[in-house]
Amino acid sequence: MTLRKEFVQLALLDGSNVSQLCRRFGISRDCGYHWIKRYQNEGEAGLLDRSKAPLNSPGKTAQQIEALVASIRVENPTWGGRKIFHYLRNEKL
Repeated sequence: MTLRKEFVQLALLDGSNVSQLCRRFGISRDCGYHWIKRYQNEGEAGLLDRSKAPLNSPGKTAQQIEALVASIRVENPTWGGRKIFHYLRNEKL
């Protein structure tokens, strides 16, 4: 049994003290109540780790620009980022 599941099962027992359980498991009360809420809403699946990666990256460079930079880099292997940037700004874009 995972520690999260054990914590939630103990916390949901009548007369349980969440503060004492949190101390026993070495987690904050906020974290403890977070796991209880997720378990109640989603069941055991709510106790699994979730990715912290963003769902989208609004600042990500478009694939067309990446391909263009890559082709310029192949044609001019000694050029760095600044030179490619200035070239694109003055010549291409």
